[in-house]
Amino acid sequence: MDQLPATDIVYAGYGNPGGGYGGPPGYPPPAGPPGGPYGGGYGGGAPPPPYGAPPPMGFGGPGFGGPPMGPMQKTHALAITSLVTGIVSILPSCCCMGFLGIPVAIAGVITGVLGLMKIKANPDQFKGNGLAIAGLVCASLGLVFGVLELVPGIMQQLETARSGTGGAGP
Repeated sequence: MDQLPATDIVYAGYGNPGGGYGGPPGYPPPAGPPGGPYGGGYGGGAPPPPYGAPPPMGFGGPGFGGPPMGPMQKTHALAITSLVTGIVSILPSCCCMGFLGIPVAIAGVITGVLGLMKIKANPDQFKGNGLAIAGLVCASLGLVFGVLELVPGIMQQLETARSGTGGAGP
């Protein structure tokens, strides 16, 4: 059998014998642009892509597109405050201390209304309508629960005042 020179050996299905990593041991590096620590660069193929900005991508990767990214909107702090105070205003009514939740509920209603007004005034700068509305709903529930827990105590005080006993024993 005739021996072929090392440069004429064909590796079936494996492409360039150097392949970008220098080739099998004992063979000279493949012809191509120099580069890389092992010689051969990209195995004599195309040069590496230039550095620069990545291709435009949407949400699903290349080829899927997507809406262009605009300036980032910040969630308004009053909307977050409204939600937190609204949730906190409901908690005292669960522990039979609804009167403690009334001032917090009032603060939640005020911050929710102010937050909605500021978000609607600058919709391109702020977001958080849903948070402000949820805060208003929770604060309103906290206010209603707090008042409902005060009603029996107030009614008892009125009954005691009508009877004239003033809460003192015989």
